[in-house]
Formats: sequence, C-alpha cells, structure tokens
Amino acid sequence: MEGVAGVAGVAGVAGVAGETPGDADESVLDLIEAVIGACGGAAPSAQRVSAVDSRRIGEAAEFIASHAQDPLDLAQLAGRASMSKYHFLRVFRRVLGVTPHQFLLESRIRRAAERLLSGAEPVATIAYDAGFGDLSTFNARFRRQFGRSPSAYRSAVRG
Repeated sequence: MEGVAGVAGVAGVAGVAGETPGDADESVLDLIEAVIGACGGAAPSAQRVSAVDSRRIGEAAEFIASHAQDPLDLAQLAGRASMSKYHFLRVFRRVLGVTPHQFLLESRIRRAAERLLSGAEPVATIAYDAGFGDLSTFNARFRRQFGRSPSAYRSAVRG
C-alpha cells in the first residue's frame, strides 16, 4: 500500500508543480518511476549507465552551463545527446543527481549570483539576462538557494 501512496503523492505533485514547461516532463518521469516501483518492478534509476551515455550527459551538462541564458528545451537537449527525451531525462538524473531542468536553473542562479557581486546592474537586468523570464520566479528561487533576496545577497557579500 505504501507504493500506491507514493504514486498518489507524485501524481499530486505532477499536477501542481508545473512552475515552468520543463517541470511537466520531469513530473511525468517521476510518475512513471513511481508506478513501476509500486508494481513491484525495479525502478529504472537502479539500472547502470553506459560509458557512452555518461559521456553524452557530460557533454549535455557542459552545453547547458554554457548556454544557460538561452531558452533550452528537453527535446533539443535530448536530440543533441542522441537520446529520446525520456531516456535523456532518466540518464541525466542518474548521472548528475538532478534533472536537466534543475541543472539549468542552478546554472542560471549561479551566473546571476556572480553578476550580482561583480557589478552594479539592476537585479531585473541580471535576472532577465540569466534566462529568467519572470522576476518574481527569479527572486523566489534565489531566496531559496541563498537564503536572502538578490539585493540583500549583494549587500551582505560586498559589505
């Protein structure tokens, strides 16, 4: 019964967590893995990753980090890695411990934090240049990551 509760929990999150388009694909993957686990099969995440797939994921991560300010979608990234998008999602998470969307957002937040410290540009300019389309989403994610607003972070670290 515990597996069924897990599936219901993931299904609930899948319907609510869609902050951005990338979240929907990741929620579907979570749901699929929970259903497989609840049915008594081994979760796909228990499978090994081939050396070729590991290399492809490393290259994809480098691409994401260097193009974080650009709009990137799962199909584009999976195509660059010569994988289906769901296989790409599963393998990326196995190799790096986060989904491609989470990795992209972390890259954007890191880039924005560096710019906050190195210049006096307005927070909104930095957020939009980093690839965030919405200032309130940027502020919420930044606060979650660093424990303070971008302006407070800039002030505290600069002294």
